[in-house]
Amino acid sequence: MNFFNANKIFSLIRSYKQKKKINKLLSKGKLAVTAANSTFKFNSLNNVKDKYFVFTDVKPDQYEIVINHKNKDLYGNRKLMWASFELSGAAISEYIAKKLRLSLGKYGMFTYVGGGRTREGLYRSSSSIHIYKRTPFVIVKLHTNYKDNLEIKEIGLIGKNQSLNRSISSCAPNTFIIDGRNIINKLEPIINYNTYIVYANISPNIADGSSIWMASIVDILATNHKVILLLKENLRSEIIISNIINKDNVTIIQPSDYSNNIEINEQQALEVIRKIDFVHPRLRGVLVRGIIAAN
Repeated sequence: MNFFNANKIFSLIRSYKQKKKINKLLSKGKLAVTAANSTFKFNSLNNVKDKYFVFTDVKPDQYEIVINHKNKDLYGNRKLMWASFELSGAAISEYIAKKLRLSLGKYGMFTYVGGGRTREGLYRSSSSIHIYKRTPFVIVKLHTNYKDNLEIKEIGLIGKNQSLNRSISSCAPNTFIIDGRNIINKLEPIINYNTYIVYANISPNIADGSSIWMASIVDILATNHKVILLLKENLRSEIIISNIINKDNVTIIQPSDYSNNIEINEQQALEVIRKIDFVHPRLRGVLVRGIIAAN
């Protein structure tokens, strides 16, 4: 075995162990997942020590781990909080830390993320990391000795030379045109089977209890029925749907399949469901989550 092949094998083993870690954290509700160059928004993050963030499809670039918050102490003290990093398949070592331009210490490869600047009532703290090769995912954990709530509102991994995706909590565009022909083509393999639709106003790119519920319901229904999973937004990660994406009984429809949208709201979802009902003669039921969608 030459040195190159040994490195490749060790990298695959590390990646496998990291994915097991991700699945374990996911089951405990301690994980948030989104694509690189997107921001993850939330109302508060009281228990910041227990939260992990996974950013997927990270291309080579100079990135900033960006944190928007309302904590004056964090703004004034760069060393009040720090972020540790794991890259898919990469060892935690002095050599890798140097390539990423990070420090290596008790918490692995890390950088301090306090300090920063203020804008529109929010503090913006950040620090940089150099991603030198395309990486399937980067795991980020925030650490602090601060006892009070840090009042973090947003976190993202943003590349210097790449465009920022819209926030994962942003609204869908106003212009909405459904391409009926594309929907018919998508449904053609299941047109002669009893079929059910599952829709929820839930992001398939964020790992939380709601998205896990959505994937689980589809998995259960698909045991005995054909199922159409109508997604709220285009896929940027397959972590949530990894157990159903290749099932013969599951057809996944996302906004890009029938429109120029990257996200739809409840009213637009209703229009798509009506279109499917119009072209599918054996649609037997629609399962929705949320009072607005159900009404």
